Amino acid sequence: LDIVSDALATLTPERVHQDFATYWDTEDIALIFLTKEASDNTTEIMEMAYKQSQMMEVEPPADNSNMTFSYTDFGEPGTIVSDMLQEDLDIRQLVLSNGVRVNMKTTDFEANSILLNARVGSGKLSQPQNTDLDVFAAYVMNLGGLGNHSQDDLDRLMAGKSVGVGFSIANDHFVFSGETQPDDLELELQLLAAHIVDPGYREEGVRIYQQQIPIRLNDYVHTLDGPQSEMSQFLKGGDERYGIPTEEEMLSYTVDDLKSWLSSQLMESYMEFSIVGDLPDDAVDMILRTLGAIPARADAVDTSAFDNQLTFPETPQEVTLTYNSKEPQAMVLLAFETFPMTASTINDARYMNILATAMDQRVFNEVREEMGAAYSPGAVSSPYDGFDHGEFFVYAMTDPSNVTVVGDRMKIIADSVAQDGINEDDFLRAREPILSNLELTLQSNSYWLSVMDASQAAPYTLDWARNRDEVYRNATVEDINQLAATYLPVSQSVLVSMVPESSDDSSSTSTGGRSLLTKTLQDLLSKTKAGFGTAPRPLV
Repeated sequence: LDIVSDALATLTPERVHQDFATYWDTEDIALIFLTKEASDNTTEIMEMAYKQSQMMEVEPPADNSNMTFSYTDFGEPGTIVSDMLQEDLDIRQLVLSNGVRVNMKTTDFEANSILLNARVGSGKLSQPQNTDLDVFAAYVMNLGGLGNHSQDDLDRLMAGKSVGVGFSIANDHFVFSGETQPDDLELELQLLAAHIVDPGYREEGVRIYQQQIPIRLNDYVHTLDGPQSEMSQFLKGGDERYGIPTEEEMLSYTVDDLKSWLSSQLMESYMEFSIVGDLPDDAVDMILRTLGAIPARADAVDTSAFDNQLTFPETPQEVTLTYNSKEPQAMVLLAFETFPMTASTINDARYMNILATAMDQRVFNEVREEMGAAYSPGAVSSPYDGFDHGEFFVYAMTDPSNVTVVGDRMKIIADSVAQDGINEDDFLRAREPILSNLELTLQSNSYWLSVMDASQAAPYTLDWARNRDEVYRNATVEDINQLAATYLPVSQSVLVSMVPESSDDSSSTSTGGRSLLTKTLQDLLSKTKAGFGTAPRPLV
């Protein structure tokens, strides 16, 4: 360490530049090009391209050392027109003069940590029937910077600060989210407001999206990404918003397509902002100077113009989907239609969580432990926000040779639970880990952020937090079995087998480097990091 420290102490920009220039002052250059199949003149093309690049004059980068952040003044600060305290939950709710709703909760769970998000617009509900436009939006919005700053500019301007804003797409709203600390909160709020009122829509995001097209198309052909996406669309009645895009479609998208979809929603629609954590005393003043000063918002959520119907396939049905690979990896999934997440279904959604845990344990014991026929089996319930739709899955990763026996056993388990129910011991073992997790969430900023999210647009969601633990504690095995009898008969299921179909040009390399099971749950149930899809509220 001393040697390294002494060497670093002698470094200067001029020394680094001199060594860099010396290193590259050589004819000993290796040109490397990776391709599936080289043409007869690939080498000549590479050499020509390299020599042409040597003749191009290189301009020095612009001097941005004096650049300052452009979004520090949003105009006249807003005022508070309504101020309400939900005393039992310690949540403060404001309505600002421009119509922005604010939800706040101060906690001491984690010192110097603040989580926040703003929800606007109508999300995937409002997406035109264009496959992959949501993915395109995520690239451009997250990598396209702001109107006055490129993403590279922002990286330089925000260096050393605990700030950042991510854009994602939920079923019925768009999300701008961030994490910061008290000292950087005002800068974080400025950055958040700027992303909402002046997104960059820059071509940098378009180029990166297009660069990923060959990788993604390869994954659709040679990994489980392909059949998983086909299945997701199939289980939603072929809705184009969930399909696999063609290369032509992906290359056709422009920033104008994105502006046509997003601009008015980001500027005018209902907006609800939630913030939780170690909040400074002047947090409200900061909010009034930023989000309180942006253009006026709609007074209510309005998704009436958008179709929220997703059609589950006819049942019973069995489908086999394939991808080209020599890797012996397959997946079996048994799907059932359930219900959306609403005020009237919330308790059933909770009971379905218990049922999913019981099914998870049953499938693990029988398919993994007894049969040894699969790895990472389980079950999950996914009621949807926004769409009039819900799904319940039993799934397992397995060897292609075991697909039939695993699928058959899944159906036997599901039908047994539907007809005979689970016993009291199964019920208690399923409920216990959920009750334990409920205790943990009460000390979690992320949980309280989810509680506040949309709590003014849908005030009944605060009651979900109030009665959640009691509902789980008072649940009975009869409650669970009634739902199992209603939703899990095999006659109401779709069995999907996803298997490799080897061919001469099969490539088993997953260019995405993702866990297949993780990718399945991301793509089909939550897609929470990229923001494409639907995630049930955590431990509602």
